[in-house]
Amino acid sequence: MALSTPVATGFTQSFKAALGDVDTSPMEPLGTIRYERNGVYKYVKFSGTTAVAIGDALCYVLSDTSIQTVDAANSAVGAGIAVAVVASGTVQYGWIQIGGNCTLSTTTGGAAGNALTNLGASNKVLKVVAAHTDPQVAILISASAPIQVQLDYTP
Repeated sequence: MALSTPVATGFTQSFKAALGDVDTSPMEPLGTIRYERNGVYKYVKFSGTTAVAIGDALCYVLSDTSIQTVDAANSAVGAGIAVAVVASGTVQYGWIQIGGNCTLSTTTGGAAGNALTNLGASNKVLKVVAAHTDPQVAILISASAPIQVQLDYTP
């Protein structure tokens, strides 16, 4: 059974891929945006370069100018948070969370209310914004386990 999400026009859109699915071929058009469970999600291609765990912060692969390929390697452009486990070694497809509250897999440091960025952070991690020019991707809600953030990625 396909899951669905309401769209702005009042109609419902159905999706073949569930939020936790990881596919070997694309089941949705890359870049598709989905609103569900009080979150915003984007369908992307995982580069296959590194393994990804649920809650890992991801970045776009900069050689993909269509901003649809993600990896755990830290680039200057944050993508979102992984919602499924993705193995390394092969290209795969699935959803990442780009908006709403979510749980991170790794400690970020900081205190509730701090703005977070991927810029200058280790792979799979967000850190407290250090300069006003750092791109803000989230607000820290709770720094103790489980680490909760409010995401603010741009689709």
